[in-house]
Amino acid sequence: MGNLLRKTYAKIDTGAIENNVRAIRAHIGERSEVMAVVKADAYGHGAVKVARAALS
Repeated sequence: MGNLLRKTYAKIDTGAIENNVRAIRAHIGERSEVMAVVKADAYGHGAVKVARAALS
């Protein structure tokens, strides 16, 4: 039986995160705030990078 494991990676599109937050803000209005929850180091993708994208 061969090696069933293979290298995998995930590409995080911070631009998509930024666009999603903009869309949410447009939907909820100016008087509401958005709070992003970044769990478990963004599941290994870098909490700081993901959080900054959500805040921009």
